[in-house]
Amino acid sequence: MFKHTLSIVACATLVTSLGAKDLTLDPIVVSAAKTEQSLKETTANIDVITAEEIEERHYTSVIEALNTLAGIDFTQSGGIGQQSSLYVRGFSNKYTLVLIDGMRANDPTNFDGAFLDQITLSDIERIEVIKGAQSGIWGADADAGVINIITKKAQPHHVTAYTETGSYGTKKFGATLSHVINKGDIKIGFDRLLTNGFSAAEPKKSNPLYGSRFDNLGWERDQYSSTTVHVKGGINFTDNDRIELAHRNISSHVEFDNTGIDNTTNANSFKQHFNKVSYTHTEAHNILQAYTERSDFERDYYGGYKGKTDETGLIDTFKYTDSGTLVAGILCQKFNVDTVAGSSISKNYTGRALFASNTNLFNNNSTVMTETIRYDDYSIFGSKTTAKIGVKQNISDATVSANYGTAYKVPNLDDIYYPWGNSNENLKPENIRSFDITGTYKNLSLTYFYNTIKDMIAINDLWTQMINISGTSILQGYEAKIKQPIGDSLIVTGAYTRLHAVDGSGKELARRPHESIKASVDWYSSDKLHFGLNSQYIGTRYDTAAQTVETGNYAVFGGVVNYTINKNIDLYAKFDNIFDRYYQTVDGYATAGRSLYAGLKVNY
Repeated sequence: MFKHTLSIVACATLVTSLGAKDLTLDPIVVSAAKTEQSLKETTANIDVITAEEIEERHYTSVIEALNTLAGIDFTQSGGIGQQSSLYVRGFSNKYTLVLIDGMRANDPTNFDGAFLDQITLSDIERIEVIKGAQSGIWGADADAGVINIITKKAQPHHVTAYTETGSYGTKKFGATLSHVINKGDIKIGFDRLLTNGFSAAEPKKSNPLYGSRFDNLGWERDQYSSTTVHVKGGINFTDNDRIELAHRNISSHVEFDNTGIDNTTNANSFKQHFNKVSYTHTEAHNILQAYTERSDFERDYYGGYKGKTDETGLIDTFKYTDSGTLVAGILCQKFNVDTVAGSSISKNYTGRALFASNTNLFNNNSTVMTETIRYDDYSIFGSKTTAKIGVKQNISDATVSANYGTAYKVPNLDDIYYPWGNSNENLKPENIRSFDITGTYKNLSLTYFYNTIKDMIAINDLWTQMINISGTSILQGYEAKIKQPIGDSLIVTGAYTRLHAVDGSGKELARRPHESIKASVDWYSSDKLHFGLNSQYIGTRYDTAAQTVETGNYAVFGGVVNYTINKNIDLYAKFDNIFDRYYQTVDGYATAGRSLYAGLKVNY
């Protein structure tokens, strides 16, 4: 098996995920230290998915885009919009903090974190993925890392519109209008996604009908629709003072099934509202930002849930020398559930935090060191200090970096009161330690990571209460990735992950593949025409800790064709699951068969 794995990895380094045409760019990142930095000046293990990659790959959701990265895998209970789970180095959704323009997308009423499957991609400038414990600056939800989704800035007199249609009665369309003047800017847009879909459920592997799709079984389609409206703008009162406003509203409706069972009545509606107002004062060596934000969540299944998160903060970025930067801040948070399952239950807790992050460059900027520390005080969990230290050494075409951090996962309100009406306030926070070391040479990198979780929170065997699992859970493994141009027209990219994840009792954590490979090759035959082929291999993966149902050991292939008519109009076609491979990522739930989508995008 080991020799087999090595041979697959060797092949994967020759075919890879789109790197886009701008391989020499060094994207800035905001998430690592709550301020904009060059990737060369950060020690954290970071991947950036650019707007160019999103637009040329035509990803439908954030989940689909993230699934191209090393160290990240996902499962989904059906097609577009159905419940999904993202695993970052083996950590489930709830351990990753998800931000949209800095606004928290983690739902306090959902013990599995943010609903990434509801976030569309048409307005995204880049997605930053910072792996490893980041609680030292971002707090109690950033245990596995941070996913920061950054939307595009306004452009002068700019209009973008797109439309797409494809398999399963799928339609996408949207438009964005933006304008810039000397004293400010504004951007307004919307996105609409509709699909007739296919049955979310399929026969489980134990069922003799396993392998039959919904149309052969006479099962109903589970439809999905989503509308996103977004507004982003700012006013420059002076050359140094700016006020910004950001608003995003996501409304979606999804029909769903129970595992392995066709259901004609199950449906769920989501409403998510994100609002942020910020003030920024900029000087030569100092940036001061004050902000307040609110994230509202509402979903109606099982009687209805409603929650919100409020955060107000002050952040100061001070460049005290040419090679030293200090970021410090203070913030207050409130997490609230207003109503649950139609009752009058109202629960909340508050948190206050102080944090600081210091970055220094040495030896003509070839050595980077970062230190972060954060103190949190929660109204029902007490206080906790977390920290992180990192170092990076650049040596000609090679770099070596290492990071060690501590993290603290606070139970959310759904953990404490599940099932609602009960109380489990003795539930203890989880303590996480994280280490990774990365070596890179030119376009190739290799990472080893080792993470531990003490007092992991999980649902008990009877699904009646959340509990702390005794002992220390371990999640460790390797990541390898390469992005290599060949000549003037070919780009190959590959990503490999090897994972070993067990809980405190030694049981393997479910739904994490032992290994995965993502690969693609992109050929730019001219300035107007691009062909792309991508593939993914998932190794051994079990649906439960009992390891009785295997949901891995398959490969799927897809492709894209992009054609630029002129500077304003682009046409494209996207192919998914070209060979119509039958597989399930969750036992009893369907995945799409061979699919084709075609679209048009206009820019003025």
